Amino acid sequence: GLGAATPATAALNFSFGAIVPVLPQYALGLGLGSSGVGLVLAAPAFARVCLNSPFGRLADSRGRRPLMIFGEAAAACGVALTGMAPTATTMVAARLLVGA
Repeated sequence: GLGAATPATAALNFSFGAIVPVLPQYALGLGLGSSGVGLVLAAPAFARVCLNSPFGRLADSRGRRPLMIFGEAAAACGVALTGMAPTATTMVAARLLVGA
């Protein structure tokens, strides 16, 4: 229930903030220029803007809880994949997943 979801959400949100300071250097190391670094940093917001309305309608029809669980799991996978991304394309895809 809520008792398990709150610490998990707190840990996930901490990981978002913890990765941001090192993300530009990591992206540069994968061969991305300054525009690519901007893309990596903006990808979660872009995904969220694109998916908020469709997922909102889905939450209205299917219920909020399953989508909240899915969203937290997708974001956690995205954070983990960001840290293991071997290529720039993988990193951008992982960052899009963070915003899903």
